Amino acid sequence: MTLSTVVLSALLFFAALTDMMKNKIYNKYAVAIFAVGLLMSVVTGGIGALPVALLSALITFVLMLPVYLIRGIGAGDVKLLTGASAFLTPAQLPAFIGISFVLAAVYGAGRLIVSRGKRRTIRFAVPVFLSGIMMCAI
Repeated sequence: MTLSTVVLSALLFFAALTDMMKNKIYNKYAVAIFAVGLLMSVVTGGIGALPVALLSALITFVLMLPVYLIRGIGAGDVKLLTGASAFLTPAQLPAFIGISFVLAAVYGAGRLIVSRGKRRTIRFAVPVFLSGIMMCAI
């Protein structure tokens, strides 16, 4: 387990906890995750890794923006995914985003069953946190 793994997991954990308790992903968490992701990319890969981290974040933002615009996820979720992507390479993004959405679907189905069909908000930070841990293990 690398330092980046530990840092990303901790940051995503606190974002997920806040999302569950306050129903909000604060901008300070999303910005911190993004900034630390850029910093960790430079620390672990040198200055040459910075454009890769920025590209990963940009790709994620561009992919998630349409999902946000159709109200599939919230703005905080877009910012959280974008920030977390700064820790990853572009090659890791399909798995990270895919795992996040699959876990969100399972989580949402479980909540739907438990709430007996009542519509409820899904705390997307929880699947993102779990996906981040899974990506770090790969």
